[in-house]
Amino acid sequence: MRGRGNIAGNPVLIGAATVLVVIVAVFLAYNANQGLPFVPTYQLKVDAPSGANLVRGNEVRIGGARVGSLSRIQAVRRPDGTSFARLTLKLDKVVQPLAKDSRVLIRPRSALGLKYVELTQGRSEEGFADGGLHISLDTVEPEPTLTADGAWWHPVGVTNPHLKVAESPLPLAPVLDIIRDVVAVQAAGASEGRQVFRCT
Repeated sequence: MRGRGNIAGNPVLIGAATVLVVIVAVFLAYNANQGLPFVPTYQLKVDAPSGANLVRGNEVRIGGARVGSLSRIQAVRRPDGTSFARLTLKLDKVVQPLAKDSRVLIRPRSALGLKYVELTQGRSEEGFADGGLHISLDTVEPEPTLTADGAWWHPVGVTNPHLKVAESPLPLAPVLDIIRDVVAVQAAGASEGRQVFRCT
């Protein structure tokens, strides 16, 4: 009667296990800059004047320590035709929530032109939500809001100068004309689709 097979004595199983370990090691090494798979992360979006010399996988640091990586770089066009870079940062959960008065700098990492993103933590008691919706003219459907200080693109953007569409709330017709013009410019520039964000 033949005894039960032993993995240690089976060269086929040993070879298969070795190949599997090598494949996993190569996969982890290839994706090392993107963080380990299945590990929860904290994502933030940052608008920068330029994304020159930045690439996916660049480090994000706080006080010199690596706390995440740059996962996406997206060019966004403003209504006036100028552009800026929107950076998606994938951060370690220990950073969450990052204070709202934190600062972001893009610094050189070496003489070869490599760069990294540096975060300087603020002291505000309010922090950024994980994956929160970025409120801007090109991401949110307009919901005109009138206050004594002027006319705004959306109620969540009141007091945000980038979402102010007119200095005076009245008359209403010019305010609506400005909003229509902005939407038309974005449509001509094939901007990304906006999301509906209703205040309740």
